[in-house]
Amino acid sequence: MQARSPELPLSYAERDAEPNSLRSRTSKCELVTVLGVIQEIDIWRVAVLMVKRYANDAEANADRRADELETEGDEAGAAIWRRVTVAIEQLTDLTGTLH
Repeated sequence: MQARSPELPLSYAERDAEPNSLRSRTSKCELVTVLGVIQEIDIWRVAVLMVKRYANDAEANADRRADELETEGDEAGAAIWRRVTVAIEQLTDLTGTLH
């Protein structure tokens, strides 16, 4: 492989062709995803997207998806969608105080 200027980032193809020692440069987010953990920010991102797409039906759709996954035996997936449901509840709660 050719020597690179240190200020130029590696492309994904170049990074994957490098020895494993250079793969330790992956971000914490990528590492967490690899380990199967969903970060809280990602739960909120999904909740916001659900509210934008489904408006008043967002919470029901998220809850329905959690039920489907639970029925299929995917407890981890159901737990994630339950977290999304709680986030949607908090996003759409109009009775609390505004910050």
